Amino acid sequence: MMARLVALFAASLLAACAATAGGEDEQPQGRIRDFAGIIDAATEARLADRLTVAEREYGPQVGIVTVKSLDGRAIEDFATDYSNKWGLGDRTRNDGLIILIAPNERKVRIGTGLGIEQSYPDAWCQEVIDKTMLPQFRQGNFDRGLEGAADMIIARMRSHPTIPANDNAAVDARKAA
Repeated sequence: MMARLVALFAASLLAACAATAGGEDEQPQGRIRDFAGIIDAATEARLADRLTVAEREYGPQVGIVTVKSLDGRAIEDFATDYSNKWGLGDRTRNDGLIILIAPNERKVRIGTGLGIEQSYPDAWCQEVIDKTMLPQFRQGNFDRGLEGAADMIIARMRSHPTIPANDNAAVDARKAA
């Protein structure tokens, strides 16, 4: 009887957590997950296409996620956990990069997998946020801020590829994905 009560309580607690998360607990799909509803559909499609092409050519996999709330968690932890759940990047190269935006808490994070943190150091990621994203976000222009960030990230991907140019098998595998 006690085990059944505990199981019932746990199930209701999980359901409540999923309901407050606004969908962030769903299995992530695609390159962009806009749970906060701040990205225009045309911009989202453009960004997804550009990031997919850049990933096929250079290797790092970039995902963008917006959330309604961090639920009191540190943005760094939220970004790491979500990126791991999403499965961003190649497992052996650990080359995922996540852009996380929590507009209601006014927080932004660019997090990287361990395999690319030398090519995309925290200082560089913060520069992208400070010089490209935040000025646009402060004006309410999330689309322009994200497109500017994508421009900078894709330019860096070209100069710091994680798939060697002569690794046709890796490129073919990325294209098939």
